[in-house]
Amino acid sequence: MRFTRSSKRLPRPITQRRLKIAERTLQKEREKFPLLQDWIAAQQPTPEERLETFQNREADRIQRERDYSAQTWRRARQLLRLLPPETKDRVLENWNTHHCPGDASYFADCVFQAARPLIDAGIVQLADPKLDPRYRIEQMLAAALAAKLQRC
Repeated sequence: MRFTRSSKRLPRPITQRRLKIAERTLQKEREKFPLLQDWIAAQQPTPEERLETFQNREADRIQRERDYSAQTWRRARQLLRLLPPETKDRVLENWNTHHCPGDASYFADCVFQAARPLIDAGIVQLADPKLDPRYRIEQMLAAALAAKLQRC
């Protein structure tokens, strides 16, 4: 099955240039409120800590993206295994010959588009409701409705 391997992301090195930029940013934050400069300075991290925080956040974000992509691949392949053989073969042939990126979301969409009529017709029974393409949309709508009701 075709896929695009994600590139290896290395952390950016902490250079003198980045340290100076961080120091200027912290200085601007202190100068924004002249009467509170001492208090703000006591609350601020050092430029090194600031850059380290950015690097940690970037590493966490990349890991979350990789985890989400792996979860999407697993769910799409699980749904693919539930399809009848002729539909499964058609989906795989379409996927392997198509010119779209070999990304998990594209593959999931390809599988879900083929599975939706079969799910609606009751030919494919989903043991896990998270495999249903409409599950995420219904979940987001329910969360939005709950948040709106809390504001009222």
